[in-house]
Amino acid sequence: MRVAVMFSGGKDSTFAVHWAYLHGFEVAILLSVLPVRGDSWMFHRPMVVYTELQAEAMGFRHMLVRVSGVKEREVEELARVLRVVRDEFGVEGIVLGALLSDYQRMRVALVSEELGLKMFVPQWGVNQAEYMRMLAR
Repeated sequence: MRVAVMFSGGKDSTFAVHWAYLHGFEVAILLSVLPVRGDSWMFHRPMVVYTELQAEAMGFRHMLVRVSGVKEREVEELARVLRVVRDEFGVEGIVLGALLSDYQRMRVALVSEELGLKMFVPQWGVNQAEYMRMLAR
């Protein structure tokens, strides 16, 4: 299955890329979202500008998109972007690195369902201490 991975460049989204690859998914693109506002409810802003370099180093296509960062409007903006990604890259699923943000997970789930995309959240709800130990191994 071809997937897009939501990629902020942090450890959790990097793990999500690794998880998708190990589970046989074809990672079509890493999708990074840069909110204009610093107080986005949906997207992690620090260091997102470097995700293109990370994607290049890992050998993946990358798309950086800007959104308003305004609560709920950024969900509509994400839906438009995911529609383009689905249509241009033939993705059938979206992978998230979310651990605890129910706000983010639920909104991406709604958008995914609306667009006919399967959603995968491999680290969802895991014990944070165990997760960190696993990453360190």
